[in-house]
Amino acid sequence: MPLLPARILKDPIPHLVPVRQHFDPHHLDDPDRQTYEAVTRALNRSGLGAGARIALGVGSRGIGDLKALVSATLRACRDVGMMVEIVPAMGSHGGGTAAGQIQVLAGLGISAESMGVPIQSAMEVTTIGTAADGVPVMVDRTLFSYDAVIPLNRIKPHTDYQGDHESGLCKMLAIGFGKHEGCSRIHQEGFAAFPSLIPEVARVMLDHL
Repeated sequence: MPLLPARILKDPIPHLVPVRQHFDPHHLDDPDRQTYEAVTRALNRSGLGAGARIALGVGSRGIGDLKALVSATLRACRDVGMMVEIVPAMGSHGGGTAAGQIQVLAGLGISAESMGVPIQSAMEVTTIGTAADGVPVMVDRTLFSYDAVIPLNRIKPHTDYQGDHESGLCKMLAIGFGKHEGCSRIHQEGFAAFPSLIPEVARVMLDHL
């Protein structure tokens, strides 16, 4: 055991205060089943019929049971007769390359082999409109070949800015599906603009896709 410096031994011990932390106990009892049922309900309300092509957006953030949640969503789509493929939605992660984003997903247990569906990874974007101050809204060009898009993401606070919409579905649409080019353009505005810019970009996407 290393000896403590004499100065530390002579310093008074600081006053200690007991602290107790309470964590939110809310959780899903059966994430696989509950995801499957929720997605099935949404698909039944969508008006899309059997044979519709669905793009399932999967990001690079660590999400508990991500592999099971993706599998349940894919199964729900297939069970109502829809054709579904995975599309990476992670902005510039994976080195901003199509192959790199496939590797990121593989590191999370998501691959064409493990999921049994193709992964359509591409970085080309199409500009579909403009947001505040003329910021162009760019979106993964491959999405236009599908009948619907399902962004699969968690919703949580962001570490760098605060607003009504932080790290969640709007951010996955705006930045994740914006690929490297769209993501980089949004980040040029700085985090201070994100609370208003992210939902605005997401709204443009929802209006045009």
